[in-house]
Amino acid sequence: MTGSVIGAGFATGREIFVFFYGGNSIVVGVLCFFLFFTAFTVVSLFANRFQISATDEMFKRLYGKVSLVAETSLSLCLFFVLSTMLAAANLCLSDLTGIDEKFGVFAVVTAVLSALILKKGIKGVKALNALAVPLIIFFVAAVCAGGGGAQGNAKFFPSLGYVCFNVVMMSGILTNLAKSMTKKENIIASFISALLLGTLITLELLRLNDPVYSFVPMPLISLAKNYGYWFYLVATAVLYLSILTTILSTGFPLVVRMEKIFNDKKSDVWVLMFLATVFSFAGFDAIIAYAYPIMSVLGAVNLIFIVGYLIKDLIYDKKICFLRRKGANILDKSVK
Repeated sequence: MTGSVIGAGFATGREIFVFFYGGNSIVVGVLCFFLFFTAFTVVSLFANRFQISATDEMFKRLYGKVSLVAETSLSLCLFFVLSTMLAAANLCLSDLTGIDEKFGVFAVVTAVLSALILKKGIKGVKALNALAVPLIIFFVAAVCAGGGGAQGNAKFFPSLGYVCFNVVMMSGILTNLAKSMTKKENIIASFISALLLGTLITLELLRLNDPVYSFVPMPLISLAKNYGYWFYLVATAVLYLSILTTILSTGFPLVVRMEKIFNDKKSDVWVLMFLATVFSFAGFDAIIAYAYPIMSVLGAVNLIFIVGYLIKDLIYDKKICFLRRKGANILDKSVK
């Protein structure tokens, strides 16, 4: 859960700056903790209750005949984010090696590596997150320690938008994980993930709450250079891993959907990565400007419908229990 959220935007610090600049870091961190915990719990319990393992199944249950609209909108946004992450990987390694980014060498290399991991399914995603998440947490904590930008606004709506965006983007991963866990495990996992995310958001905002970072495309990587060349190398490696986590989080549900449509597990992932590489020159700023708001709205709508569905299901269960008890009492009196 954590690895699907702390991707490239998180590890560079750009995402946190765009959403929360000018906010009170403590308040924003606490808000994000509660909102992430609530959203993770609601979606995972929904997926577990109805044994949903993919976004198309979730949308069909929520929206019925118009589910195709929601699924198509999500797929397009995921594809754009995937393409942008390939461009970010190309930029990241080109800057380190001195190779001209226009050649797109590292976009192709990253696409091939991602395809090989995605072919292993959810196991491949879990394996990479197990490696990447501790490193990203260590990197963010090391770079952001000692920041003092605590003052500012509550930023409730940006926090809500940020959580909705991330939860809908990772819904394919989240539903797949939740289906195989118990209710208790889902709640515990949601709590721990939300706590980690809230803490890291607080640390980043404490460090980045300064207008100077509005001119820096990758604030945390720029800060890492101040610690010396070797720390910069580590920062670049961590950034690359975080890019991969985002690619897998967005690519996994797309591959699952393509497999259902075309019924060809061998070539779907390669076709997806080829198309994403072709579109990988859209630019990171374009995705934040257009795809993020759309996905935030879609995420908010999803959460509202899921909560409504769960309440409706709970009321139905209580009615059934009441009718069963009433029937048992009538039967018991008739026997006496």
